[in-house]
Amino acid sequence: MHQSTYTGPAYTEHSTDIGLVVDEYTVKCITCTPDEFDQNVADFKAALKDAGIEDVIAERQAHFDAAK
Repeated sequence: MHQSTYTGPAYTEHSTDIGLVVDEYTVKCITCTPDEFDQNVADFKAALKDAGIEDVIAERQAHFDAAK
């Protein structure tokens, strides 16, 4: 039986950086003008990639795929 949640080494390694990015861009997206919003979202996605989110997603996907 697999866990319905999973915290692996990649999340542990990158969680602080990811959290800081989320905090920063939450404020930016809430306080920006409507014409800045799309660019802020694009920058947010890029910053998440730089913070290691793709490693976390890949690790979790592999975990849940193995449980099928």
